[in-house]
Amino acid sequence: MSTTMRMLRMAVCVGTLAGLGFVPLAARGPQDSSDAARPAADGPTVPAEVLAAQAFLWAAYPDLMGRELELTVRREGEAVLVSVVDRATPDATPLDSGRPAPESPLPEPRGVPSEPRGVSSEPRGFSLGETPLPAPILTARFEFDTDTRLRRYDAYGPLVHEAEALALQMQLLTNPRWHESDADAWLAPRGVASTFAPAPAAVATMARAVSEHLANAASPRSSASPSSEPRGPESAPSSEPRGFSLGETAPARFAWLAAGTTAAGGPVFRSRPAWVTTATVAGPDGPPIVYQLEYEPFGGRLIAVTSEEAR
Repeated sequence: MSTTMRMLRMAVCVGTLAGLGFVPLAARGPQDSSDAARPAADGPTVPAEVLAAQAFLWAAYPDLMGRELELTVRREGEAVLVSVVDRATPDATPLDSGRPAPESPLPEPRGVPSEPRGVSSEPRGFSLGETPLPAPILTARFEFDTDTRLRRYDAYGPLVHEAEALALQMQLLTNPRWHESDADAWLAPRGVASTFAPAPAAVATMARAVSEHLANAASPRSSASPSSEPRGPESAPSSEPRGFSLGETAPARFAWLAAGTTAAGGPVFRSRPAWVTTATVAGPDGPPIVYQLEYEPFGGRLIAVTSEEAR
């Protein structure tokens, strides 16, 4: 991959990508994504992984569109790492905040001493008088195949209620005799719907939106550039596999336990319990692609996507 991909910083809805000569994908409707991502005539082409990652974020978190965001994108091995900063939320609180915070702060990690009294707390890496960026609301890791189809996605940060998830994880670790019902009871006073009831309607709605995006992304590429004008329904090849509809998702179930694990003293909980559903989309060569989608219980945000091939 070219050096263009090593580190990109995009001021979405603010201006052009500094120094790289192209207009970043603006936080508009998904129908505008192809046109908004067109590179400038005298600038380098935006790497396909960048466009794919950004379009996926709009599909997964549509409330991010129209906000003043800054995206930093870099390559790490085979993965694409994306950091999203919302300039309107300098305290890095979730966009859908308002839910109760964890009952107690998480302990400070061992080996990371507190700032000594009298020592400057100026953020490292910035000079005096320079304003650092707010903390990211989302950090995400993407893996794509050679045709830029998503293989795996993982998300962390305030937007996906990471602090609450860590508090739940701590409770599961410190109560080894707990069963699913105990953990569900711990969630109830924190405004979380019962994990034994049907999944919240918002989870199904968002899962279908992501499924449809994945179906469109998995459809065969035309010979034209991926940044050409959006194709109308009359010219787009059908990506509907035989036997099921475009973007079909299975009913979500809540997964407390790690798959295929048992323990003599009790259940083995997942590191991130979540609502889990599957999305089946047409593959480029006929066989369908099955994705597993995971949504955290506190706000119903997408935290992971894994293709059957990558599992």
